[in-house]
Amino acid sequence: MSATLSGLIVLENARPVENGLPSSIMFDGQMWLGPGRILTGIFRYYNSSNYSFPEVGQYVAWIHVR
Repeated sequence: MSATLSGLIVLENARPVENGLPSSIMFDGQMWLGPGRILTGIFRYYNSSNYSFPEVGQYVAWIHVR
């Protein structure tokens, strides 16, 4: 079973993935799903463009959950 979510997300605390690809980054994040419903977790991103992320940022995300 899998799901795809999309919406605004706040990401912070960017760090490399241990034992991962050099361009893989992990973030702590929170995604608002509706009144009283927040998805909180660690999110992984493959940074193929070597983008430099600020400490905290707001983004639009498409998240695939398996």
